[in-house]
Amino acid sequence: MNEVDKYFWEQDEFRKQMIDAYKQQRIPQWFAFHSYFEWKMGNRGCDFTTREIMSMRNTSSRLIDYYDAKHPDAWENINPENPYLGYGEDWEVVRFLMFINEELVNFLILRVP
Repeated sequence: MNEVDKYFWEQDEFRKQMIDAYKQQRIPQWFAFHSYFEWKMGNRGCDFTTREIMSMRNTSSRLIDYYDAKHPDAWENINPENPYLGYGEDWEVVRFLMFINEELVNFLILRVP
């Protein structure tokens, strides 16, 4: 597998893992991200309203803040292979929330006239 194929394979695997976590309700307040995951699963377009985006982003930001407070030393001694390991057992959820949060910011940027 060449580097480009590997990159896209890794992205696909990450997306599948995130969708599985959503379906299994392993993402806290999973119901708040319903529209986002419907889009991720190809069940709707990305025509989110600004209100939807802000609501999901506020939820993801609050959850990230919660995990940052729960793991205050999470970013010390970062492992380059997986920078989220400092979050202990919560590392995977934090990884998904950070990705969701960043992607929602991109949706807001694309909405700017």
